[in-house]
Amino acid sequence: MLAAFAALVLAASPFSPFDVLPSGPLADTQCNLETVEAANEHQLHTLLAELSTAPFFRLINVNMDGKCQYWGGPEEEEHVCVSKAEDTAEPLCTLGTDNSASDPFGAAATGGGGSPFSSSMSPPREQSSVPTDPVDVTITPEEHAYVGTIAEDCNDETLPSFWLDMCSAIPTNASDYVNLQLNEESYTGYNGSHVWAAIYNENCLVRTGSDQNICLEERVLYRLLSGMHAATNTHVARFYHPPSKRKNRTDWEPDLAYFARQFDGHPERLKNLHFAFVVLLRAVRRASPFLSTLKEVGGMMDATALVRRFLDTAILKSCSAVFEAFDEGLLFREEQASWWSLKKQFKGVFHNVSRVIDCVSCQKCRLHAKVTMLGYGTALKLLLLPPELFPTSVSRDEVAALFNTLHKFSSAITHVKELTELRYARYYAADG
Repeated sequence: MLAAFAALVLAASPFSPFDVLPSGPLADTQCNLETVEAANEHQLHTLLAELSTAPFFRLINVNMDGKCQYWGGPEEEEHVCVSKAEDTAEPLCTLGTDNSASDPFGAAATGGGGSPFSSSMSPPREQSSVPTDPVDVTITPEEHAYVGTIAEDCNDETLPSFWLDMCSAIPTNASDYVNLQLNEESYTGYNGSHVWAAIYNENCLVRTGSDQNICLEERVLYRLLSGMHAATNTHVARFYHPPSKRKNRTDWEPDLAYFARQFDGHPERLKNLHFAFVVLLRAVRRASPFLSTLKEVGGMMDATALVRRFLDTAILKSCSAVFEAFDEGLLFREEQASWWSLKKQFKGVFHNVSRVIDCVSCQKCRLHAKVTMLGYGTALKLLLLPPELFPTSVSRDEVAALFNTLHKFSSAITHVKELTELRYARYYAADG
């Protein structure tokens, strides 16, 4: 009842004891925040939540064993996970495991199929871990030359294939799949401030001349990273206190003080959350012909139907204001000197930030950061590559990461409103 009353007050009252939800035009897009909120609340969040439960999307392969290239040893040990579930000795950073997810898209699960993408995925892994035959690694001079051209295509910014390797710094070659529903994003006690500082420090594109204003490309990259930060903090605030029999908590409960510390006085953080959501939606819209042809995986029901439902023309039309709000055609239009490539800098910064994630010692935090960066990388590929390259350049795990990242941001937008209304409810309950 209090929450419902607070929602009415939030919508009608000009007075605020603290910052309210940001509103108005969303910079670098062609929509406003209210339009994004309405589309998410009325249609998109429900569809994305349903998508996230399908095995195709909740099971993801991300290599969690990358070595930190920026620091190591004692410095990182100062930031280890310190929080434990109150009724157990298990650290909240620990990944939940599901033995059934060891190879859900391999031969056993798919009847020998494996990949829902005909030529964009590697063959399914063998069920036996013991090699029965040595691998012949011989390649001809012609084949060696072909491999070299692939690398060159990703290094030449004048070629359409330049963006093919956006996700290369987040490999998906782990031996096991992770069930994201067993590892939902929540408070772990991990202090990642040093990692976020490194991420923001990596976001710097060198400019020439006296223009002090950052370019659109750098602004977009910064706002994506800030949006990721805001989404993470929102999930932590919403799922802060774990279930506890001792404290009579049957579910995760929020921490409004943490939420206030992250966002009071910083409306731009929530605006960047909405901006990132719009960029992701635009990527899905641009790739909708490709995504709608997603092949069903044997034994993994509903993936194709759910994606097609999300991409239904009626939904794309009714929510066109957000699906079409970001214009990727405005990126990389400036002429650069031959020694200074904005495209190379942009991709290099994105790869560096992706590698910083390997410095996160909390396994659950690392998982969610990697999935988000993989989702971002996939979105950027879909925005910047020619559509004819999609079928051979986008993997199953990249598509799964893209939709999981969309769901993460959609949920965060919903939680922001929920937590703000709860703050109002408690404020007015205490006041009167």
